[in-house]
Amino acid sequence: MKEKIIKDKITLANLLTDAKEKFKATIRISIIAFGGALILFGATFLLFIMTDGKERLFTLPLLVITIISLYIVIAGYTFAIRDYLTVRKKNFTVVKEKLVEKEAEIHRRYHSRPNTLIFKNYDKHFLTEYWHYSFSAQYKMFDTELFRTSDIGDEFYLIVNKKNKILLVYNTKYFELAE
Repeated sequence: MKEKIIKDKITLANLLTDAKEKFKATIRISIIAFGGALILFGATFLLFIMTDGKERLFTLPLLVITIISLYIVIAGYTFAIRDYLTVRKKNFTVVKEKLVEKEAEIHRRYHSRPNTLIFKNYDKHFLTEYWHYSFSAQYKMFDTELFRTSDIGDEFYLIVNKKNKILLVYNTKYFELAE
């Protein structure tokens, strides 16, 4: 006989808890990446100043790449803040959507892609490494667990912004919306 699953309720406070957890995870990664890019920028800039002539031409592309890296890190940080504030200011919509595909994590030498959930009418949702459902004593899980327990055909509550970007996902096997 199959055991009945007791579902947790999704409240605004719970959404804020999860959004804050995702934000903190992104910030941790951003700080490390920003520190590395800043060190690289400093070393490249020093090399640029200390060289002249043809050697300086060699450091110029390094300097440009470093500046682009800093920009990417700052942009990621900005997007993380925007996503958190979207939830905090209640500028989101909750939609129920079916999971149509899953893509497993890929590790490559220069580029990796995290586990991904793909929904019928929405874009891909990349599972970031943090504790999903952090408010739930029963269903708190890391991204790999969330990926493993999600089956194609499962329905999810998607928290989406005005541009239909998925901010958070909640499997209806474990959660229901609070009234």
